[in-house]
Amino acid sequence: MQKIKEKLWNLRTFNNLLSVAVILVGLSLVATPWIPNLELWWDQQTKETPEYSSSLLTDATAVVDDGELETVVANEISVSYPQDNRLVIPSIALDTEFFEGGEWVLNQGPWKRPNTSTPDQGGNTVIAGHRFSYGSDGRWIFYHLDKIQPGERIGVYWQGDEYIYEVNGSQIVEPTAIEIEGPTDNDQLTLYTCTPLWTAAQRLVVTADLIKVNRASEV
Repeated sequence: MQKIKEKLWNLRTFNNLLSVAVILVGLSLVATPWIPNLELWWDQQTKETPEYSSSLLTDATAVVDDGELETVVANEISVSYPQDNRLVIPSIALDTEFFEGGEWVLNQGPWKRPNTSTPDQGGNTVIAGHRFSYGSDGRWIFYHLDKIQPGERIGVYWQGDEYIYEVNGSQIVEPTAIEIEGPTDNDQLTLYTCTPLWTAAQRLVVTADLIKVNRASEV
C-alpha cells in the first residue's frame, strides 16, 4: 500500500512539474513577440549614437549646387568608419552588421540580396531581414521597419565608406513582387521584410535615395 501511495505521489509530482513547464513555455511564446518593443524603448533611452553615424542626425546640406552627389573625405571631418558592412537606422535604434551569402545568413542578421547592386556600384542595393522569428541572432532585426518615416536617414557602411540615404516611402507587396529587387536608374536602398507581424503573407518594403557619400580615404 505504501509503495502504491509513493507511486501516486511521484506521478502527481511529475504531472505538476510538467504542467508548470508547459505554462512557462506557453507564457514565453506569448511574451517573446513583444520583447522587441521593450528593447526599442530601452535602446532609445540608453543608447548613444556612435560618432561614425552622427551625420545621420544632422540637417547638413546633402547635395551641392550643381546637383551632383556630394562626396566628403572622412579624414576632413575626423571620422573613422566601421570596417565591417553595417546598416544604421537611428530612428529605430538599429546598428547592425549585414551579411552576404545564402539564405542561411538571415539567421545572423540582415541579408544583402544576391544579384542586387552594392552602394559603390549605384543602382538598387537590396537588404532583407526577418520581421520576427524564434531562435536566431537575426530573429527580429526588421521588427520595427514599419516605423520608418519618409525623410529619415539611413546609413550603409560599405567597404569602409559611408553612404547616406533618405527614405522616400514604403509599400506592401505580394511575395511574388520580385521587381522590388530589380535594377534602378537612380542609386537607392531597398529594405524589406515579412508583414503582417508573425506571418509571411506579404512584404513590407522601404526605399531610400542616396543623398551623400563620405569616403574613408581619398578617391
